[in-house]
Amino acid sequence: MPPPLYQQRFSAPGGVATGREATVDIIRGLCIISMVFAHVALGGIGHTITHAAVWYDGAMGFVLLSGLIVGIVQQKTVARVSLRAAQLKALRRARLVYLAHLSLCVLAFVVAAVFPARDEIYASVDDLGGVIPAAVATLLLQINPSKAAILSLYVILLLATPIASWLMRRGRVWVLVAVVIVVFVLGHLLPELLTSPRQPGEFGEINVAAWQALYFLAFIAGWHWATVRKALRSPVLWVIAAGVAAVVIGYAHLTQGRGRPSIVWWAFSSGQMGPGTIVLAFAVMVTLFPIMGWLHSKIPSVTGVIARIGRRSLDCYIILAIFVLLLPSVWAYDRSTLIADVMAVGMLAVMWVWCRVRDARVAAKSEVPA
Repeated sequence: MPPPLYQQRFSAPGGVATGREATVDIIRGLCIISMVFAHVALGGIGHTITHAAVWYDGAMGFVLLSGLIVGIVQQKTVARVSLRAAQLKALRRARLVYLAHLSLCVLAFVVAAVFPARDEIYASVDDLGGVIPAAVATLLLQINPSKAAILSLYVILLLATPIASWLMRRGRVWVLVAVVIVVFVLGHLLPELLTSPRQPGEFGEINVAAWQALYFLAFIAGWHWATVRKALRSPVLWVIAAGVAAVVIGYAHLTQGRGRPSIVWWAFSSGQMGPGTIVLAFAVMVTLFPIMGWLHSKIPSVTGVIARIGRRSLDCYIILAIFVLLLPSVWAYDRSTLIADVMAVGMLAVMWVWCRVRDARVAAKSEVPA
């Protein structure tokens, strides 16, 4: 008989426990799959299947689950070691993501220099007035290549995480919630100031002040994961969440291609992260948890493949960003064709191999005698 839902855990090669919830990794893997089809095969069969929710996509799930996992890790580190250790862990993660973001920006500059036609999509050194202004803008997170802006968002969120952990450690959750709400409102009142730019002076894709609400609300849930996990077993909660998701997604499908009230466009905006989108994101997650847990008990060989990608989701996102930066520069393919779908599947295979290698290296290191 399989372990209870939400208590099933995967092990890395060699039997090394990851300490991660199986269901969380499976859903995060699904988010990566969704993002791959959106960026590589937009309009294709795979994209249609993975984006049936219309107003919900993998990027939202990626950020939500990042907040959830960081919350879980931070709380455990505080309980077992100290608040300072947890804060330093978040800052080290921020440093890693920051370096990854800088590397992607440099790659984008190279692409714009080698392929001048891509200058319309990626900022070039000349656009910014030379090497020094370009370097300064990059270091200050003012350069956000198309389809790679989530990393700079993640850096900012991780830098703010030590403050959130400090508040949670002192039991001031409502202070954190109040700050999140205030920043969220400011994000919608002053989007031109709080949206990450494509380059200095040019509006970008992600409203940082709005997206932080998704991350930190999930962070709070992760901090109280033991309680939240029990609540997720409630059939009543699942019915409510599934009902909300079904109604919203059904409405989105029924009104697709037709006029919608402006309040609806605002509530379910993606880049600006409307409040309706946040509610939908959590409703989808609550709905998926028991479903994915059940599937894992039935077909662990399949869910295990997805979960492996989910455990290394940051690595996979960087692989995707590199691909999106480079391939369209040398081959202007039609993303709605079967070839694009095959390429997306091939990329997922590459991600899986990379994750397997990473897991094997971690297992090998853990087996080395002290």
